[in-house]
Amino acid sequence: MSNRVLLSLAIMISYGYSLQPVSAQIQIDGSTATQVNGNTISPTGSGTVSNGNLFHSFNQFNVTQTGVIFNTGNSNVNGANINNIINRVTGDTPSSILGTIQSRQSFPNANVYLINPNGIVFGQNAKLDIGGSFHANTGTGLTFSNNQTLSVDKNSTVFPSGDPQKILFTINQPAGIINQGNLQVDAGKSITFTGGTIVQTGSLTAPNGNVAITSVLGNRQVELRSPDAVLGLTVESSGLSPDWNGKITDLPNLAALLTSKVPTANQVVIKPDGSLVLVEAVTSPDVLVSNGTSVVSGKIDVSSPLFQGGNVGIFGNQVSLVNAKIDASGL
Repeated sequence: MSNRVLLSLAIMISYGYSLQPVSAQIQIDGSTATQVNGNTISPTGSGTVSNGNLFHSFNQFNVTQTGVIFNTGNSNVNGANINNIINRVTGDTPSSILGTIQSRQSFPNANVYLINPNGIVFGQNAKLDIGGSFHANTGTGLTFSNNQTLSVDKNSTVFPSGDPQKILFTINQPAGIINQGNLQVDAGKSITFTGGTIVQTGSLTAPNGNVAITSVLGNRQVELRSPDAVLGLTVESSGLSPDWNGKITDLPNLAALLTSKVPTANQVVIKPDGSLVLVEAVTSPDVLVSNGTSVVSGKIDVSSPLFQGGNVGIFGNQVSLVNAKIDASGL
């Protein structure tokens, strides 16, 4: 059977945030029926549920190495009936995911969405233990199949039913996503990253499923669809050294930069030693990583020993594959 590897992508990091130090905690914003107890997140009462969608809304969403667990707690929510756990961040700091995101035990079939317009960083110990697909994006809203929109404004109380259809980016320079973790979903499921600039140096595994990495320039909307609907291969690797090793400056420090007030740090560069840092200006021989770019130097695996391999979609104005391994093999 033929395999399809489809490439086009996005890279991550947004610049010049109003800053406070990274806070290793999860804080609700009060707009949904959600409670946090230690590293456990659960609905209260009947939860904020709309026809199979469970919504949580946070002022901050940072996961320590102890991980985070989504469960039903003492609520009236039946986890088996939840199709999507949709988590929005309405505050002004990026999310740092340094441990495991778990939902499988209480929500065996649920997809997990994480929306933070300020950026998302997955550390080396980031993992998934979920029963559905995983979707991370830095958009400003989601449009659903009933044409309603979930906004990242905490004052918005519209929590739509149906499935998410489009990711909205209503800002000029969307924030980005960095992954150094080992994220894996079950067979036939998907992992998607959608943001301004996306750096993937870790591992993304979706056996017989889909992996889609999409970078957006801003003021756009991105359809959530299977990468097999995309035809094309875009690779722009001239800007990166062929011996770049994919190393990223220590993630806690990088996350601190992203969440601290650094008004002059407005560029991302790859240093000669392969590290990725925020700087004020670019000087040779550094390599500029611009918004709307994707850098992949890790592993993406959608192979299957029993069935046809899955699909990989990497989308963006520029896509750089540096010592990357992409496996879509199958029968």
